[in-house]
Amino acid sequence: YEEQMKTSELKGMNMEVIAIIERGSDGFYSIYSEQEIDGYGFGGYGPSVEAAQADFMLSIEEAKRMIEAETGRVPDEFTGLHVSYRKQRVPDRHLHAVLD
Repeated sequence: YEEQMKTSELKGMNMEVIAIIERGSDGFYSIYSEQEIDGYGFGGYGPSVEAAQADFMLSIEEAKRMIEAETGRVPDEFTGLHVSYRKQRVPDRHLHAVLD
């Protein structure tokens, strides 16, 4: 019921996807979102923030195509979809541990 309610609340509105950017210990960037559309999640990965963002946007397009292929329709949530990127901040106490 809760999932149905979320979907119906989004219809006719622009959906904002909050995408979290993190830098891994390997120096690469990953972007993820906890939000899904019809059970499909989104994620990106790359050697730069820009590459990871491009990969993230590709994952949205792939999800859109897969849902359309499976159901014959494109969910309303994809119309006017907006992505807001947020950098994951490392708490200061972790920085001191790394720097010491």
